[in-house]
Amino acid sequence: MAQNEHPQTEDNTVLNIIIGIAVLVAIGFLAFFVIQSQQGASNTDASAVPEVSAADHVKGAEDAEHTVIEYGDFQCPACKQYSPILGRLVEENDNVRLVYRHLPLSVHDKAEIAAQASEAAAKQDAFWAYHDKLFENQNEWSEEGDPKQTFISYAEELELDTGQFEQDMTSSEVQNTVSEDARTAQQAGLTSTPSLVVNGEILDQLPRTYAELEERVLGQDTEDQEEDTTEQENSGTEEDAPTNENESENEEQPSDEESSSDNENSDDTSGEQEGNEGEDTNEETSS
Repeated sequence: MAQNEHPQTEDNTVLNIIIGIAVLVAIGFLAFFVIQSQQGASNTDASAVPEVSAADHVKGAEDAEHTVIEYGDFQCPACKQYSPILGRLVEENDNVRLVYRHLPLSVHDKAEIAAQASEAAAKQDAFWAYHDKLFENQNEWSEEGDPKQTFISYAEELELDTGQFEQDMTSSEVQNTVSEDARTAQQAGLTSTPSLVVNGEILDQLPRTYAELEERVLGQDTEDQEEDTTEQENSGTEEDAPTNENESENEEQPSDEESSSDNENSDDTSGEQEGNEGEDTNEETSS
């Protein structure tokens, strides 16, 4: 019996050693990824992001107080999902402008030609309309082997000069524009999309909701707006009270039968008081 128990003890020891090694390896990998993510965030350089210029695609007032620069990829699903949020931010805030720059990722094989197509549309003053169309139809063209004809059809839908569009889409000028955007992104340490630069600061993490994004972009302006809204609601409560009371009175008005009965009772009563109050009533009427 003793000879049988000894091998089991050795097996348990070996198993424990294997488990211990596996745990250490897992901890090592976790630590590696944490360090890498922290280094990735610290390696970004906001000062390397070029200032907004006339060559940029800008939505919103050019002299807006707040600026959001997006480095995006038209084939990126996250960019597609975030696009309406950024659009809403500009639509609801006159003091915010949105700038779009290209960062086509190598993992997306149609991203670069899609960016070139948007630049071809930009040469006919239709960048933002084409930008929206690319995201709206991302599932369609991203699955095609060669989406150029589809891109041309989008240009036709936007009533662009399709001959000029097709020529511009593959021109060296357009290719250089896309490449320059990507170069500035890489120079700033941006490696994922969408990457946001808000008021000169690179965001390490995307705000998850519209409210978080608005607060991050507007900062103190959001707090001031909330205070103004609260004050208006408080003052509006007092002003609205008479209206609510009037509505309640209208709802509680008696029916025609009740009114008729009340009038008869009133006639009987008025007959008794006519003599005593006649003079007073005339004075009130004449006054």
